[in-house]
Amino acid sequence: MSKNNDSPLNTKTDNKTLKMLDFPAPSKNQFPYNSWQNLGLIMRRCFFVWVHPTTLILFTFIPIACFSIFGLGQEYSNIDLGETTIAGSIMCNMCQYSVVFVAACITARIGTEQATGWTRQIALTPITSRLYGTGRVIATAISCLAMTIITYSYGFATGVRMSAKALILSLGVLVISALFGAVFGLLTGLLIPSDAAQGIVGGGSSLIAIFSGMFTPLEQMGAFVQKLGEFMPMWGYNQLLQATFNNQTILGWKIYLNMAVWTVLLLGIVLALLQRKKS
Repeated sequence: MSKNNDSPLNTKTDNKTLKMLDFPAPSKNQFPYNSWQNLGLIMRRCFFVWVHPTTLILFTFIPIACFSIFGLGQEYSNIDLGETTIAGSIMCNMCQYSVVFVAACITARIGTEQATGWTRQIALTPITSRLYGTGRVIATAISCLAMTIITYSYGFATGVRMSAKALILSLGVLVISALFGAVFGLLTGLLIPSDAAQGIVGGGSSLIAIFSGMFTPLEQMGAFVQKLGEFMPMWGYNQLLQATFNNQTILGWKIYLNMAVWTVLLLGIVLALLQRKKS
């Protein structure tokens, strides 16, 4: 890295990053690395460099551990909610928190790359920026999907009951929750272009999840926390998830307003920051 670089990367963490740039010269029978035919190879490089298997194991352990503590063996676990039980609701809550956590942590690094000029280094390699971005997106999606499948499988193996309708709808809510987490992580990475961004994302995601009612229903908290929870970024998404379990077809306007305001606000700030860096 040259000395005149305005925002040099952290050399401790970038030694591993440089491995992804170590592409051997393709043979005559291979496609060039800037070809979409090699998206699988680029995706695998992105996955194993940025989404380390031990990190994925940790992300998977969190929802399973929390579900085991709060959802299994409790006297309220088998209370019917309509489409599932309270145990099933807790399982999905923990999975929603972890999906947001995973997506935010991974995209926080993308924001850091944008801020520190790493994408300019990628431009010096055979990888095109479009291929690189696509590989990162797919690697993130695979991480969230693998964690969700493992968590749901563990829940069903321990006796969780859930209708097919609730299963499909809950997975859909998890997808849009992951997208929100990705925007949140990208914003954090752009505002804090350092390795500290992931730590802030982790702590921030936990606090947001607590005050949004993911770990403990807001109805069991004080009046102040209940009112505060309605203004939390993940409150609307969690309420939407809960609605899939009790056959709610009409949701309060506060839920839609919460999701719309926070999504538009964070996405608008991200786009503004990216535009400012380009100019």
